[in-house]
Amino acid sequence: MQILVLSALCFEVHATVTLEECLDKDKKYAEEAFACEDVATEKVCNKFFPAPTTAPTVGADVDRQEQCWKGDSGPDDEIIAAAIDLCPKTCALCCKTAAFDCEDDESFDCVNLKKKNQCKDPWKTQLNLVEKCPKTCGLCEEKNGACEDAEPNCDKEQCKNTDFQAAMKVNCKKTCGFCDEETTAAAETTAPAETTKPAQETTMAEKTTAPAKTEPTTTPLCGSDPRCDKWIQNGFCTNNLYPDEYKAKYCGKACGKC
Repeated sequence: MQILVLSALCFEVHATVTLEECLDKDKKYAEEAFACEDVATEKVCNKFFPAPTTAPTVGADVDRQEQCWKGDSGPDDEIIAAAIDLCPKTCALCCKTAAFDCEDDESFDCVNLKKKNQCKDPWKTQLNLVEKCPKTCGLCEEKNGACEDAEPNCDKEQCKNTDFQAAMKVNCKKTCGFCDEETTAAAETTAPAETTKPAQETTMAEKTTAPAKTEPTTTPLCGSDPRCDKWIQNGFCTNNLYPDEYKAKYCGKACGKC
């Protein structure tokens, strides 16, 4: 009775989900089934979507609890929508949330990238993951134009820093006022009216394949960021996705770019 009351509430309508959602090719739960957090509290999720004796986990082939999808006469879209909106992780339905509701670029090896933990890489802007691997990395909301910051600690003072403007447009568009409806105003306040460096307007996709020209010789190019050791362990120096200009600027000596 409680679940029927819950299902009667007004939730966003999602596509019909079957028991095979968020499974891998072997019909076992994929990582994407649990790649999010519940919106409701643990108490609420456990009350309305109680886990079975053997709870779903990555790699398991147990049944998903019926409270997450089944009504009196079979699959119920309202119950499914409630499960996705309130307790997607508990119901192993994270792959159906807005963050995963899009497709990857099939020409890019997103699975391998995720295995290397690069979805959370601090250089994800340079990797252009929003365009290449949004589904795998849970970046579909950014790809679909949701006006939210992709990073939790955006510094408004960096919005006008031309060295990081491209990154700020992707990771901190709300903080910096780079949302679609404010694009014109943002451009006027963060970039000079006249510029001799058209590379500032280059899209992130172009930057990953054709790095912009190096900075003037008056700017130090042989960087040595204190985080280089950690980045290098993750393949920063050898990964072709990172533009050479960034390797030189931040870890030039360690990467042999000086």
